Amino acid sequence: MKHRPLLLALTFTILAVATTTTNAKADGSHRLSFSAGVIRHGDPGSTDFLLGGEYEYRFFPTLGAGLLGQYIFSTPSETLIGFPVFLHPLAGDWVVYGAPLLSFKSDGNHVGARLGTRAPLPFGVLTLTPELAVDFIGGYRNYLFGLALGF
Repeated sequence: MKHRPLLLALTFTILAVATTTTNAKADGSHRLSFSAGVIRHGDPGSTDFLLGGEYEYRFFPTLGAGLLGQYIFSTPSETLIGFPVFLHPLAGDWVVYGAPLLSFKSDGNHVGARLGTRAPLPFGVLTLTPELAVDFIGGYRNYLFGLALGF
């Protein structure tokens, strides 16, 4: 349990090395981002800091799929793993996505879902991306507000 942040960091480092292109607007392209933010838990009504990462493979200009992982610095700590499907309604960078989630905590594991959106702001090869999402886990709603740095 103590090594989850290290495992997440290693996983996303490997994904970064495997990424061969940074242009997410074409078919068959990759996108990798690292994020920080806060999550407002519906139970017990607390707000905690989180760090995470996300990978997307874009099959078509309007559709992608990937992997996300986040570590929440709560008591007890929580690790989220998700498998998002990304919809790019305008075939650009704006994204609406949904993901089944696996939540791992020392006091129990849960299955849930996430719905979210984000609008990247390009800065050369990098993007700065504000993100809003809501998680439905264990009968509660958790609200995520984050900022990601993408490649």
